[in-house]
Amino acid sequence: MSKTIAIVQSNYVPWRGYFDLINSVDEFILYDDAQYTRRDWRNRNTIKSPGGQIWLTIPVRVKGRYLQNIKDTMVADDNWAREHWQSIVHNYSKAEYFGEYRERFQDLYLGSHDKFLSQINYRFIMAICRILGIDTTISWSMDYNLSGDQVILTKSCLNRKAFPLRTWITQDILTTDSFTLPSSHESVLLILSLTKGPRPPST
Repeated sequence: MSKTIAIVQSNYVPWRGYFDLINSVDEFILYDDAQYTRRDWRNRNTIKSPGGQIWLTIPVRVKGRYLQNIKDTMVADDNWAREHWQSIVHNYSKAEYFGEYRERFQDLYLGSHDKFLSQINYRFIMAICRILGIDTTISWSMDYNLSGDQVILTKSCLNRKAFPLRTWITQDILTTDSFTLPSSHESVLLILSLTKGPRPPST
């Protein structure tokens, strides 16, 4: 019996291709043992406004913690959620389907009291998966002691009985808006440390 597993860092409200990937595998592992990268998609995203693109950033503690992992990254200001929600309401309240999803996302934002970035990303990812009808198992790299080393990652898949195993390292799998697994594959291990397209500009 074959099994597909994808491993990638958590992101703040990821793009469509991220959820295509989740939906294409049997188990999706949030690789938050990976080092936190500043000015990246881990803690920020963009929305559209009449005046152009707006950055929504979750402020995190980085001073003196430049080598911290994503899982250890803490929120620096608890007001971020209310501010993000206010920006979304201001710019999207007249959108066609906003009313249909308003309550769900309002609860996500205004009910957010998590102190760690990983927990915040996880809550949003799980909520969006439920909206999209995605029932893929989502777990943490911390559950399997992953370190980023290919041998250890391969052992993890073997321990999950995801074999026969074929390791597949790709460079562009998450740089497009959508993603589809190859039509013919055995169990696939995706080792990903990518962002969507170019790194966001410094702010």
